[in-house]
Amino acid sequence: MLVKQMLLIGGIVLVSSRTTIGEEDANSLQLDTSSELRVEGTSNVHAYTILAEHLSIQTKTEPVDIERLSEPEAAFYQRFHHGRLQQLALTIPVAEMSSSRAGLDRRFYQALKSKDYPEIRFLLTDYQITGEGVSRDAFVIDCSGELTVAGKTQPISLKIGAEFSDKGLVITGNKELLMSQFDIRPPTAMMGLMKTGDRVTIRFALILK
Repeated sequence: MLVKQMLLIGGIVLVSSRTTIGEEDANSLQLDTSSELRVEGTSNVHAYTILAEHLSIQTKTEPVDIERLSEPEAAFYQRFHHGRLQQLALTIPVAEMSSSRAGLDRRFYQALKSKDYPEIRFLLTDYQITGEGVSRDAFVIDCSGELTVAGKTQPISLKIGAEFSDKGLVITGNKELLMSQFDIRPPTAMMGLMKTGDRVTIRFALILK
């Protein structure tokens, strides 16, 4: 009986010492209200910035065994206890994006065909933790996904920074895009005298918690 008890205890210790982190869970992550995403562009008159005033995410996580991972991946998941992101979808309501210039906003909504396509959506399809950043709390991640704007979906890839803070996991990065990639005609104003450029830059600082 004593031997059986010792074997049972040993089995429990062995199971509990496995390095699996996280669990299969839907929407266990949320965005902190201080998260930001902005669109920066230029025109022949002045530069402009359009801020997304509302962001939402849907996520799904799955367990990950850190013994099977590279060194930076294992270090990341030892801090990120939710497990591996199996799915992440970021949604931005077009009507809740603002430059504080009513005329520009109105033309921006029209260019993005917001009546027919009221949301911009990014779907993360894959990511790879490729290295550690400037501190033990910081990491570099290569991401790929699909961006849908004005009803057209395009694949995109980007490199982001991820750093653990008191608020959560802070994800920062930027991506240059052409409006024409999504069949969008750059907005004009003042009877065509002001013309915006085709190229825009998306900058973001998202806090997952």
